[in-house]
Amino acid sequence: MGHSITRRTIVAISLVLGIGGAAALPGQEAGKVTLTTKLKAGDKWQVSSELYLDMDLRTTDVEKESKFRKVVRQRSERYVRTFTEVKDGAPIREQIEYLSCREGESQSPNVPVEFKTTPLSGQTVSLTMDGKKLVSSVLSGAKVDPAELDGIKMIEEYAALLPKRPVGVDDVWPVPNEEAVRLVIGGRKGVPTEGSVSCKLKSLETRDGRQLAHLSIDLLRLKQVPRPGYEMTLKASNGELLFDVAAGRPVSLKISGTYDMKGAEDDVNGARIADMVGRGSWSCSVTFEPPPP
Repeated sequence: MGHSITRRTIVAISLVLGIGGAAALPGQEAGKVTLTTKLKAGDKWQVSSELYLDMDLRTTDVEKESKFRKVVRQRSERYVRTFTEVKDGAPIREQIEYLSCREGESQSPNVPVEFKTTPLSGQTVSLTMDGKKLVSSVLSGAKVDPAELDGIKMIEEYAALLPKRPVGVDDVWPVPNEEAVRLVIGGRKGVPTEGSVSCKLKSLETRDGRQLAHLSIDLLRLKQVPRPGYEMTLKASNGELLFDVAAGRPVSLKISGTYDMKGAEDDVNGARIADMVGRGSWSCSVTFEPPPP
């Protein structure tokens, strides 16, 4: 159970660009920009992500005996995302070609993380997305293990960070707590979430002929109890996003923070056999670029 919680957490913070955002508004004010994802059939993005999670985990069994362990997990992915069908009002179809996908874990701070290639490496996943809902997924002609696609299923959640109106430099806008918690720790829709999340347009700059928007992400004590006996709290985190305004896609994203968790370990019959308490830190770095010719 401890392993599954750790894996679910690190996959959930795989922040990948979602589809959506605000539509352009007529009569937009000077100095304001509309930040929205722009897609058309045939678009391709190469995405590279590096994820890190460390956790100090203590488990206490029914005999009140406690055990402590240090868990460090890392995950690295590199894939090409191709949008094969994009139509207004219709589900979006796309393919994810995994160039590489590996992850590793260490149970001691003195032992280096040992990486292993995951089954997704070298595979192509065909997806159908209807808004934020994953309609279907096919991997090399066979159904995909849902656990392997936790990150992919959340890609559409990223649009929640984009403003719903044109914004100028120093403008700040709130992000719904529920949307943010689903992005960062895999929280559940419809579950009350405590906390405060906001984004700010820090600057606009022109680089190599492109107008880039520099956004900051500020998250303070985001807490959710997605199911009885399990609680996750992000105590503080911050991040930065570089967004290509005209192209409607991100250039890079970095986000990090600290967290606390409380949970229960159950046996195969659902009976509680241990309580778990953990705390640690996490970070995520993602780049988006055109694929090589």
